[in-house]
Amino acid sequence: MALLGKIMVVVFTALSLAVLTWAFGVYTQRIKFTSADKDTPGIFEAHRAKAADLSGHADRAYTRWSGNLATVVTLEQQERYPRRSFYEVQLYLAYTGTAWDPAARAFVPNATPVQVLVEGANRDLDISRPTGRAPVLSREGGEPLDSVVGYDKKMAKFATDIATARDLNAKAIEARILLDNEIVGVREPKLIKGLRQLISEQKEIETQANDEDVYAADFVTNREAEFGLLKKRRDAMTGRMGELDRDPERKIVPPKKPVEPNEPKKAGG
Repeated sequence: MALLGKIMVVVFTALSLAVLTWAFGVYTQRIKFTSADKDTPGIFEAHRAKAADLSGHADRAYTRWSGNLATVVTLEQQERYPRRSFYEVQLYLAYTGTAWDPAARAFVPNATPVQVLVEGANRDLDISRPTGRAPVLSREGGEPLDSVVGYDKKMAKFATDIATARDLNAKAIEARILLDNEIVGVREPKLIKGLRQLISEQKEIETQANDEDVYAADFVTNREAEFGLLKKRRDAMTGRMGELDRDPERKIVPPKKPVEPNEPKKAGG
């Protein structure tokens, strides 16, 4: 028990010294909430002065913000909405190729759907002329650009023309095949002679006929010569018989009239 008492005395002594040190520190380092004099203002006075300073800054900021807000509202009413309308008109014009005409109070086609943007005096966009500006030219042909709807129509027409040309090409190929078959001929499914073969056969027939005509020309000439001589002899005999018939002293029965031979046909007739 004596040892326990000694330990307790030491512990209590240490605790007493710690509490004493804490109380001394609190007394010497206490917060000055109130002002002791003008040179050393209290914490209340310092915070009150800071709040008054911040309140002044807030008032000035509010005044500036109110002026800027009025300027923004004015700019929105005078610049933002007109510019927004200008941009919408330009987008609609570039897409459809039509622009709003105040006189006609309707959307009418425009010759220059894509127009050059013009800068104003302050290097901002000039929105005073929604239409009537210079057209934007293409990089390749140097022609004015068309609207999106216009290019869609052109592409649709190109597609139709391509399809029509493809059909015409297919028909031309079929016609060419028919002409080739007519000229050259076909072997399947059955043999059909072409114009070349028929012309060759006709030329061969013509050559054979000419050769035959040349071969038979001598025989025809001889036949005609013999027929002419025979006719002369018959005419002479007929004349002589006539003379005899006119002689009164001679009573000779004239022979029957010979049958005239048929004239031979000429070569090639």
